[in-house]
Amino acid sequence: MKKLFALLFLLAFFTNVMSQHHPVFEEGKCWSVDMTKWGEEVLYTSTFVVRGDSVVNGKRYKKVYVTHKDDLKDLELYYLGRDEKGVAYILEDEIEYCFFDFNLRAGDEFVYELGTRSSAADDCKWIVTDVSSIETADGLIRKCFDVEVYEYWSDAEEPGWYKAPYPFTYIEGIGEADNGLFVDYCISCTGGGIRKLRCLHNVYGNHIYGTGENCNKLSVDATKVEQENEGALYDLKGNKLNIKPQNGVYIQAGKKYLKKRGSSF
Repeated sequence: MKKLFALLFLLAFFTNVMSQHHPVFEEGKCWSVDMTKWGEEVLYTSTFVVRGDSVVNGKRYKKVYVTHKDDLKDLELYYLGRDEKGVAYILEDEIEYCFFDFNLRAGDEFVYELGTRSSAADDCKWIVTDVSSIETADGLIRKCFDVEVYEYWSDAEEPGWYKAPYPFTYIEGIGEADNGLFVDYCISCTGGGIRKLRCLHNVYGNHIYGTGENCNKLSVDATKVEQENEGALYDLKGNKLNIKPQNGVYIQAGKKYLKKRGSSF
């Protein structure tokens, strides 16, 4: 009986561990992605860093910035991102798109919503061919998804769906294995350039994933980040507030609060 109980306990434990999702968008995460000339000569490096929050339509997003320099100068807001129940979303031009669904299984078809904005991806479907797991440099076990891309060629000699020569691999909590957080996967749009994810590290500077540990380690104070986020206040438009309002509605830790003039809270 004790052996059976222990077996059931271990089964429940590992089921719970496997059901936990590793979010893509976490404060202080930093991706270094090289744009290469046909996978060889590095032309330039794009660095993405997650810093700060924004609340839009009641949903909490992380701010994703990009820079092409080795410091925090000239940071530009790339888009907003959030994770919910294993699905990563991005918000761009006030429209929310699914970045990737990490609940998919082998054989599932994935609708790449981001691609609907460009004519090159209007007739495109993605199919998950395999789901496996890998251990990343931080010791975590993450789900890994192999995805084949099919494009519909209406002007071909035999119109139909053709498999594209650029399969993708999505890794839970990381993004696409080569492109990282890039939205645009159109190789022809880059003039033949091929993106390579050099590395990803967390807010503490610990290497998580990539071909090498030579990251553009943009300085982010982890302790300061935790303190800043702990009691951050926002208005309904997602703007960060410096002080608690004397009257009206504000958002803290994802919850709405009503502050009435003269009240003590």
